[in-house]
Amino acid sequence: MYSALGRPEAALHHAQRALELVREGGEGFEDWDLATVLEVVARAHLAAGNRSEADHYVALAQSELDKVADPEDREIIGSQLAELNL
Repeated sequence: MYSALGRPEAALHHAQRALELVREGGEGFEDWDLATVLEVVARAHLAAGNRSEADHYVALAQSELDKVADPEDREIIGSQLAELNL
């Protein structure tokens, strides 16, 4: 089945849904999941051409990095955020 959404809009839709799921929490989520999904939402906003929303989600993701216990996980997420060049 094909969606009427274009690719950037579909990416944004799925990223927002992933954010909802992570925020709802539950078993199986790690301390890095929220920072990661915020980076994904920022990336989807960039693909959709919405720079100000991308900036907003990058800032949220960066603030969540402090809550990630493993330094390697923080480094990976931080490098993904840096790739966005925002």
